[in-house]
Amino acid sequence: VSNVLRETWLIYKHTKLQKKIDHSRVRKHQRKFLQAIHQLRSVKMEQRKLSDQANTLVDLSKMQSVMYELMSELNDRSEDLERQMLSLETRVEQLTAGFSALPAHLSATLSAQHTTLLHLLRERDYRGGWGGGGAGGGGTALVTVTQLAPAHALTPSPTLAPEPQHPPEGTIEGSTSPNTSTSSC
Repeated sequence: VSNVLRETWLIYKHTKLQKKIDHSRVRKHQRKFLQAIHQLRSVKMEQRKLSDQANTLVDLSKMQSVMYELMSELNDRSEDLERQMLSLETRVEQLTAGFSALPAHLSATLSAQHTTLLHLLRERDYRGGWGGGGAGGGGTALVTVTQLAPAHALTPSPTLAPEPQHPPEGTIEGSTSPNTSTSSC
């Protein structure tokens, strides 16, 4: 800027303030004046570029801080997700272990209930006798069986055949008793 002002002053001095105009000096100062203008423009352009770069650096630092916050949040969320996944994995393993042990447990429970039911039915038949006179004892045995087992466990299994009934000694083998039916259970 100072070069532009100086050359402007020198052009004015050599054209207006002197009586005899030296054209070579005027042209020389005009040339320097134009060079100073071009230098001023290029310096201003460089200043604009530098200010843009400074703004870009400020924006980059802000973006970097935002990215850092996002990355820390993502890391926290991924750790939470990993903990939840591990928790779900242990729960699934527990459920798998429970389901794999379920058939054996059901089989043992059903066979125990079946054995108890058969034992109670035999007791009822032997107490009541083969003549059909023991109706009172049978009702008590059935109530006890239903109290021991849930209703769905008392349904007879299609693969299990009822055990054959042996009549007590001294009775006719061909006679049947109405109390030996297991369909009411």
